[in-house]
Amino acid sequence: MGRIDRLRAAVATAEESFGPDDHRTLAARLALGRGFYEVPNEAEAYAELAALADDCTRVLGPEHADTLIAQYEAGMACLGLHTFQRHPDPQRLPEAIGRLEKVAADRERLHGPTHPDTLRTWRNLAHAYSTAERYTESRPLNERILAGWKQLVTDRKRELGPDAPGTQTARMGLAGCLGFQEGRVLEQQVAESRGRLVAERIATLGPVHPDTVDERVRHAYTVFDPAEKARVLEGIAADLLDAFGPADPRTLNAQVDLAFCYYLSTRDLTAASDLAGRIINEIRRVLGPEHDYFRRARAVLIGVHQANGRTEDADAVTARYPIPDDEDEDGGMRAH
Repeated sequence: MGRIDRLRAAVATAEESFGPDDHRTLAARLALGRGFYEVPNEAEAYAELAALADDCTRVLGPEHADTLIAQYEAGMACLGLHTFQRHPDPQRLPEAIGRLEKVAADRERLHGPTHPDTLRTWRNLAHAYSTAERYTESRPLNERILAGWKQLVTDRKRELGPDAPGTQTARMGLAGCLGFQEGRVLEQQVAESRGRLVAERIATLGPVHPDTVDERVRHAYTVFDPAEKARVLEGIAADLLDAFGPADPRTLNAQVDLAFCYYLSTRDLTAASDLAGRIINEIRRVLGPEHDYFRRARAVLIGVHQANGRTEDADAVTARYPIPDDEDEDGGMRAH
């Protein structure tokens, strides 16, 4: 049974157990819609998410948080139908803009102009405006987005402190709105701040406490230099290996993260392939072929062979390490 089949089965089970309008059924349908988008199958994703948005509006009301999530996801899936299709449907872009405009207006009214959900919705709406060449609307909206992130950073520094995780999240949002140089400076400040927080967590909780590990991973992904990012992830993987052993899921997760860093960041294809090759059988034995860690290790191996032009070797990995939903996915590292 492939992933989409499992998600469909979960929806059917929820409908039978709880009814079509129960929040658990609606949540299962949201997971199905997102699953279609990740396959990727934008048409199926949009059909499911648009229907879900209508049902959430009817059952929960137009201002419920879950309704806004469904409306937002439907708008993004509709935008995907324009962006990711070889022959875009000209009607999809105006429809996507209309959906995102409504969600943006509702989130601004309910949460304010500096709430992260409002700012992220505005950012995707601004992108949609630019795609439609509606620059008189995208430019002022981008200015509002920049002002909103700046205000959010100021507010969180005052309320939470300069090194708090919430402050760093706001800073990263602001960095994404700035030019390359300004953004890099701010990202470096975030990395330094998270490094200080990591040191505090290690001193008080130890290096492998879950809260410490989470912060170490966040720190790694704010480090700009690929080699430094790899060193941080190597440290996490080594500490977890020493503490819990090679078969522990925490160790395997850290090693998969490191393999992806070698593949995508440092472009050390040999290190990526060696590490993924060492751990993939252990992941399959411990967690099974449906687990995300197995899929990610497999994707690294396939991606390395494809990057080296070894199509036959990539096909051999696909055959040697089948996953239940090979019929749903292309096995590679495609991303939206």
